[in-house]
Amino acid sequence: MVVKLLEILLKNKKGSENIISFLFVILMLFILFISFAQLITMGYAHVYVQQAAFVSAKAAAAHPEDPEKYAVDAFQKYASKFLFDWQNRAAVEVLYNSTNPGDTVTVVVTYNFPKYGLWTKFLKLDPDQTIIGKASMPIEETP
Repeated sequence: MVVKLLEILLKNKKGSENIISFLFVILMLFILFISFAQLITMGYAHVYVQQAAFVSAKAAAAHPEDPEKYAVDAFQKYASKFLFDWQNRAAVEVLYNSTNPGDTVTVVVTYNFPKYGLWTKFLKLDPDQTIIGKASMPIEETP
């Protein structure tokens, strides 16, 4: 039944034009959908990388005895829930002058956004998309 319908449409010039137009519209909608999915995923990653930096800075500020260890531990706990392949794509840098109360500790989280080869080339996106989250907190006094 479907084959007969296609034969009739292909014999008729209007029918074949409608099929080609339909396929073209479907292709454009698919490309639009993939583009929006890429943008949404990138926005999602931006939010969570910034939040991971904040959580890490808060942990580092609360533990002045070893801010680097606590910042990395907090990042690993947070990132394992939200960031894709975070073990291979993310790096944490902890910056501080001293561990005296009131001094600032800054955590910089760098995350290499996943690359989707076909869509990166097709949409002419930069294949090396790096997302950077940065947060600073004053070091707290410990009792």
